[in-house]
Amino acid sequence: MPLPPSMRERKRYVIFEPLIKTKDFKNLFFKKLKELIGEMGSAEAHAVFINRNIIKVSNRHVPTVKTVLGLTESNVQIIRTTGTALKAKKILEMTKK
Repeated sequence: MPLPPSMRERKRYVIFEPLIKTKDFKNLFFKKLKELIGEMGSAEAHAVFINRNIIKVSNRHVPTVKTVLGLTESNVQIIRTTGTALKAKKILEMTKK
């Protein structure tokens, strides 16, 4: 039986743009996340890359993920945080134009 919506973990979508392109940004991000909050905190954050520029994360760990994005060597510009994936993709398309 699935969990009711009131008991589910809320998620947010962090939209960002790396200013310096790196070949393996995802591994660099997860390495820094693990260094900052450890394995347990990384598991609680539920950070998942939806797109090259969108990360799905638990709403309680959005500030931590923004900090980790700032600590990566590829100088990241955080564009916005939204509550739905569709809106995140629309915002990303608008910034690309």
